[in-house]
Amino acid sequence: MSPQSGHNLTQIVAEAIVQCGLVLEGVDDPSDTEAVMARSFLELGFDSLNLMEFCIAISLETGIDLDVGKLETLRTPAAVVEFLAKRT
Repeated sequence: MSPQSGHNLTQIVAEAIVQCGLVLEGVDDPSDTEAVMARSFLELGFDSLNLMEFCIAISLETGIDLDVGKLETLRTPAAVVEFLAKRT
């Protein structure tokens, strides 16, 4: 896998959120990536199934294993981007 830039990783994470089909609670404009990235997964309306789907989408796109348990410590999409950046 080639290294990904922070912007590309942000896009990958944002697209994975969209793939989960969530109606983003508390986000006025879902295309406002910065607002979405700053919210916790709980604030965004993720449930356990959404978290699993999100992890699978990230792993498929990046080749980096991300398990649901790790999301308990990462808590936000922005933290996931940082986690991924350290592994590319």
